[in-house]
Amino acid sequence: MKIKNTKNYLLFFSICLIVISCSSTKQSKQANINLLKYHQGINNIEIISGITTSFKDNNLSANVNLKISQEDSLQMNIYAAFGINVAKLYSNPNKFIFYNMFENKGYIGKPSMENLYKIAKLNLNYSDFIKLIIKSEIPGYLSKFTFFKKDESKNEIIYKNKKGNETAEFVVLSISENKMLQYQQKNIDGTLVTNVFFKEYKPFDNQEFATKIVFQFPALEGEISFDFDEVKINPIIEAPFSFSIPSSAEKIILD
Repeated sequence: MKIKNTKNYLLFFSICLIVISCSSTKQSKQANINLLKYHQGINNIEIISGITTSFKDNNLSANVNLKISQEDSLQMNIYAAFGINVAKLYSNPNKFIFYNMFENKGYIGKPSMENLYKIAKLNLNYSDFIKLIIKSEIPGYLSKFTFFKKDESKNEIIYKNKKGNETAEFVVLSISENKMLQYQQKNIDGTLVTNVFFKEYKPFDNQEFATKIVFQFPALEGEISFDFDEVKINPIIEAPFSFSIPSSAEKIILD
């Protein structure tokens, strides 16, 4: 299996995206932003999923295993055909380590929005990852989201958050089912940057999760699709998650 330089980007991008993609539901009779607050009773979580990426002149299929312990640390392994481990990630609130085994190249830095944007064009940080995967919250602070519009014909209600002078984010909720259906990031001029769809909700340990999550990136002319096979709530997770990049690998340090 030959991995091109652009696939290193896709591997890291896929890791980042699955961590922000997990979404679950609440038992609420009204669809409003409050239904996305803390997901009750989740401390640890493990997700087994397939990934399919489709970019111009570049496609990739793989499987991933993600583990998150409390809010302290996460670990991700990406596997190619025949279960070959091709990349892995460790992160806590202060540091991340990413290693592409095929290219023998590693990245080390703070999991800040700036660093993740440099590598994955991702406008999120570690804290935002954990809010979504553990607490079923949209990125940022719920108090900053305001009602945008309601469309009963589509069974949808939309909330908006303006992020500084450059971007805005939107979340689309189902009125009748109390589920997050869509998340968007747009530039202030309305240009769509990221479009995420949450589909095929299924119960795991009596809590529902979207098991098909599709990320679309118009500027990159690409799409990444996640198909969750299994979600384990509060499994026993053995530490440590961290690992060392081999001394023979090229190391890139991001401050």
